Amino acid sequence: RTDPSGPRPDPWEPAGAAAGGPGSARSGAHTIQLSAPSGRRVRTVDHGGGAAPTRITWDSWSARAELRLSAGLYPGPRPLLRLRAELVNTSGWPSQADEAGEWIPAGWTARTPHRRALRHALIAVHVVLGTDRGRFVSLTAPPDWARDAARDCVNDGLWPAVVGGPADPTAVLIAPVRIPDDRQPPPSRSGA
Repeated sequence: RTDPSGPRPDPWEPAGAAAGGPGSARSGAHTIQLSAPSGRRVRTVDHGGGAAPTRITWDSWSARAELRLSAGLYPGPRPLLRLRAELVNTSGWPSQADEAGEWIPAGWTARTPHRRALRHALIAVHVVLGTDRGRFVSLTAPPDWARDAARDCVNDGLWPAVVGGPADPTAVLIAPVRIPDDRQPPPSRSGA
């Protein structure tokens, strides 16, 4: 069992970097292993002025996932490469993770399958994909020539939002909630 008071690595660091070049994504899926260890992080906040400090504790359960990426050509008037990003929870529920001992938050027990599942869920995971050799097309407001391709896309638990504005749509944020595309460039600052 991991010592909950021990140092923790940054969560969700990929086990390996995505590799490949032009055309390599079409040959099959590329899988990136992700993991976040269980642990406890404690921070004391000093309010100053003689006030008693506040102790804040974050408890986390372990989680494992695979990000499976693949791509294929989509027929149409312009060349389109359709990407598929599949985030798969591979955590399982090992008994030692559910019997975490003395550091289970007060009132939190594994009496229901729902609570047990939430411990290892990927509720807030976001994926960011970028390209330096293309542009992402909005699925919510695609150009006319990409409308059929956008309509054929399936979003199941993850929804893409193009970021970078219309002038530079070279990244997409894939989130577990629907968010709008970044339609406007950031305001320019005078004197910056």
